[in-house]
Amino acid sequence: MSKAPASEVLRRHEARLRDVPEVRSVGLGEDGDGNETIIAFVGRNLDDLDAVRALVPTELEGYPTEIRPEVVVYPGRAKGEQEDGNKTQA
Repeated sequence: MSKAPASEVLRRHEARLRDVPEVRSVGLGEDGDGNETIIAFVGRNLDDLDAVRALVPTELEGYPTEIRPEVVVYPGRAKGEQEDGNKTQA
């Protein structure tokens, strides 16, 4: 019997993972060998990572879990554009 797709497993467990304090989001990824993993993203300034690890299972339905710092994406700026949208002085 083959295991369910990782996306389905994540969907079934997403609410429980998000209920863990300090977990900001969840998603899918790969480990160093290219195997699918379920990832719990936590804040970058987290003081007690071990407390989160104690609450996140090491695997879910055969997929390993990982805890990683959250990825923060900021809107892009054109070359020479300041954060406020104005052009820098040349």
